[in-house]
Amino acid sequence: MKSLGRTNDMLGPYQAAGAFTLRSWANANSRTLEQYIAAFVESLRWTLDIKNRAEAVALLADKFRLPKDIAERSYDLMSDPTFGFAPDAKFNMAGFKNVLALRAEVEGGMPAAPDRYIDLSYYERAMKLVK
Repeated sequence: MKSLGRTNDMLGPYQAAGAFTLRSWANANSRTLEQYIAAFVESLRWTLDIKNRAEAVALLADKFRLPKDIAERSYDLMSDPTFGFAPDAKFNMAGFKNVLALRAEVEGGMPAAPDRYIDLSYYERAMKLVK
């Protein structure tokens, strides 16, 4: 397969991944949501800690049935600070604005305001739970 390049190189900052829920569910289950976010951040810290690289690569190889060299390359890409997972799953507002702009370009119209979609208060409270 031929790489067409990295999204970040073509579009600039880009919020490629995220988790979503309805505001009504988040409001009704705020403690559960905050605990989930805190656990996700702790697991991401473990994953990105270089001392866990060998174990993380072994997990990738096992769970996704990858050859070791592909699992190693995948880990290296996922842990690349300029391209991979954001430390502490920190939200990238500039990247999200680019996502909204791209969506508006494809669908027509003006980009929606980010506040229409995001509420970082759950993340901020979750970070107080992280060890």
